[in-house]
Amino acid sequence: MDEGKKITPISISNIDNTKELLRRADTYLKGGVFFVSYKQIVIDLLCKKVSPSIISGICLNNAHSTYTTCESFVIKLLKQENPYAFIKCFSDQPNSFNRVL
Repeated sequence: MDEGKKITPISISNIDNTKELLRRADTYLKGGVFFVSYKQIVIDLLCKKVSPSIISGICLNNAHSTYTTCESFVIKLLKQENPYAFIKCFSDQPNSFNRVL
């Protein structure tokens, strides 16, 4: 490794409903990786406490069950404002995606 290069650590945060709305907004602005429930991110997106333009992407667990749920609403909110955001899906039932296509 080069002696001149500095490694910047990535912040990893869990954001839940115990954190006040203003503190969550500050946390988002610091950047990093966030574990957020769909309820919290919907509130924060609709209240404009987080701008979709600063979100690089979303990872969905159990994505096979999200195409008609609140998680899909989050994706639509994000993609309307930030078409370049990535969506990564994780599922133990990959064949279920065939019915969506």
